[in-house]
Amino acid sequence: SLAGAFLGALVIGLQLHYRKIVQNEHFGYPDEWFPSVSATIGDRYPGRNVFQLLIALTCPSRLLLHALWYVLLSRAAPGRAKALFFIGFLRTVTCGG
Repeated sequence: SLAGAFLGALVIGLQLHYRKIVQNEHFGYPDEWFPSVSATIGDRYPGRNVFQLLIALTCPSRLLLHALWYVLLSRAAPGRAKALFFIGFLRTVTCGG
């Protein structure tokens, strides 16, 4: 899930480079004590890679769920089934939830 992927990246980021991810761009360290989402999954290795890997692992099950909904709805409302599958596929691929 998205939350699990973020928590995995957060734990790694806090362990490996806490000072870098809480550092404020304009005022230096430490204006914040807890990192933002963008700092946690942004540019730092390996936190970003862990986030991307865990997000990618959730994709097949979500796509299977979209395909199942398409099959179930295609007889009753084929146009809506296609639209729902397309929107769900797009949201899954772009990590939109």
